[in-house]
Amino acid sequence: MVSAFHKIIADVRGALERKRGPAPVHDVAGEAARPLSAAARRAELAAQFGREVELVGGRFFGLISLAAARDRLLELAAAEKSEKIRSAALGGGVACDVEMLVKPLARKGIELIRTHRVTDGDRAALRERIAGCDLGIVEADYAIAATGTFCVIATPERPSSLTILPPINFIFVAADRVRPNLAEVVAAVGPKNFATHRVALITGPSRTADIEKMIVIGVHGPKQLFAAVIA
Repeated sequence: MVSAFHKIIADVRGALERKRGPAPVHDVAGEAARPLSAAARRAELAAQFGREVELVGGRFFGLISLAAARDRLLELAAAEKSEKIRSAALGGGVACDVEMLVKPLARKGIELIRTHRVTDGDRAALRERIAGCDLGIVEADYAIAATGTFCVIATPERPSSLTILPPINFIFVAADRVRPNLAEVVAAVGPKNFATHRVALITGPSRTADIEKMIVIGVHGPKQLFAAVIA
């Protein structure tokens, strides 16, 4: 009985000490992943970006055309107009034709403020007008899918006050400017832009816990953020 037991132990030890052979290769597992088409990759990144936007308290309109984004913006204005949206400030475009947003908003009776290059003496007056707006409309330069973050490079036609002062922001970005992570956005922006412009990274509505460690929305930026990726 003892010798049989010892034989079992020896067999187990021998099996453990033998070198394992290579793992079996299965055709499906070993096959290289087929790369996504450019359109499929854009849709994948847009979907990931949208999920992250919702997780941080924003509202995502989806991967849509600029015309559809215009319609959603008009619906938003109509739904909120009685108490909030009576005026809007619109910044210059990056890759999209923002002009198609102008006339429909004006037809709804919304006062429009178009941002533009101003002299130093007029900058404070423009900032004050933006501060009095109910809605800021901005096209972002890039977006980060992993965190639901917009990247906006401030210019005279798109001052940083657009994303800070109005209580509601509608920010959109072209689908081919959604990047998977921060590193790719930093590379796309480039050191020159970081050195010469204010670059804002916007993730959801503004929130802070500076006072008694209680989260307060809208202290350093908008209380509400609506987002869209333009196909």
